Amino acid sequence: MKNDFNLSDNTRERVIFFLLFLTSQDAQQTFHRQVRPEKLAYELCRIWVEEIYAPSERYLTSLKGDYSKKKAAAFEDCFEVEELISLERFHRFIELRFDMLPEKYKQTQIFPINASWENITKDANYLLEELEPKANTRREALIEKVKTLLGSSDRMITTAWKEFLQLSPPSKPAKK
Repeated sequence: MKNDFNLSDNTRERVIFFLLFLTSQDAQQTFHRQVRPEKLAYELCRIWVEEIYAPSERYLTSLKGDYSKKKAAAFEDCFEVEELISLERFHRFIELRFDMLPEKYKQTQIFPINASWENITKDANYLLEELEPKANTRREALIEKVKTLLGSSDRMITTAWKEFLQLSPPSKPAKK
């Protein structure tokens, strides 16, 4: 696969690639040698809320900063109305599951790998199928890219994640 991926200017692709990763146990397992599954699950929830879903006014840590109407509007311009409804539903689904976590898990930044986490990944898969008809093919390519990205080094998850987010191939913006 050619390495002409650039995600920084393509919100739709960023969402799709995030969902591909979230719904791929194989891709996540590649990170497990660096970070426990429960920590990765928490980090994925944090990334969705603070970095991916721009219309979110919430944050799980103090890093998000102020809510930006401009960023939220730019995010919304990348999706059809029906897709935005599904994205909002998925966002609320994650928020609800996060709110149900005991405080000790929030303080230690752990999201247990249990039925609640499995439901998040299942719901993410439904959303992904709506946004990307070729999800299975793209998920296979994603797994290979994640393995290549991490290679044999022991980089921290945040560094690897930032690099990972630059891997998504551009796509055509949604028509309204």
